[in-house]
Amino acid sequence: SLSTLRKAHDEKRKEMIEIYEEGRREVLLNCDVIGMTTYGSAKFGNLLRSIGPKIVICEEAGEVLEAHILSTLTSSTQHLILIGDHNQLRPHIATYTLSIDSSLGENYQLDKSLFERLVLGDKAMKIEKSQLLTQRRMRREVSDLIRYTLYPDLIDGENTTKYPDVRGAQHNVYFIEHRTPEDSSGGEFAMQSHVNTYEVKMVVEMVKYFVSNGYTKPLDIAVLTPYLGQMIKIRDALKKSFAVIIDERDAQEIAEFEEQVEEVEQETSVATKKSLNQQVDLRTVDNFQGEEAKIVIISL
Repeated sequence: SLSTLRKAHDEKRKEMIEIYEEGRREVLLNCDVIGMTTYGSAKFGNLLRSIGPKIVICEEAGEVLEAHILSTLTSSTQHLILIGDHNQLRPHIATYTLSIDSSLGENYQLDKSLFERLVLGDKAMKIEKSQLLTQRRMRREVSDLIRYTLYPDLIDGENTTKYPDVRGAQHNVYFIEHRTPEDSSGGEFAMQSHVNTYEVKMVVEMVKYFVSNGYTKPLDIAVLTPYLGQMIKIRDALKKSFAVIIDERDAQEIAEFEEQVEEVEQETSVATKKSLNQQVDLRTVDNFQGEEAKIVIISL
């Protein structure tokens, strides 16, 4: 009967999975280090438990949900090392009302990572922790911005004092204020996100200016914005003169925002075919974390 065949199929499928799992287990038992995502560790929880790793290291722990960390721990875990920055991005959750920033979410704090809880925990909790204090990427004018706000003990590496001044600029850091309001009739983008056409024009002219001053190598210039609507407008304006490189995560978010996946995929693939000295990196602020460029222009 059909039910008998289905039962037999399920049994054979289970046996096949067990054979595959045993093969993976034999391979992993001979490895000194096993690398996987937190999602993968939850998916292959039985496999991890059978291997019994004693040390678990999680990188970017400040962006990982507490439940994901707990799912990686087994009865054999002796040492958990969390590496991250609780002052940076929190874990991403789909329900805003459960987040710390929500008035309702204060009672749940679903996006508060285990790393943040331990670092900022009660003083009675004797959690061993250490902090990297020396940065070797930002010149002093830039590092001062976060030294006086988030990282008072931040130390500049010696190499940061040797950076040349920005070509074509009197100062290395600028804050430009304008009084032009956001678009009130910017189409569907303005209805769902923040858009300022005046800033778009400013960004394009700045990019052209710095390119004319010799910043022509790939990824010399990065343009950032917190808003997808503004990012789409900047992309459309820049692509007339430059190959616009968009991160895969941003491209996916834009595709969902526009509901035109084919158009976005075509533009991001075409960008890689143009001359390398015409490339401009365009990102949302969140997805640029951990990366760098010689010139960073931020449209806020």
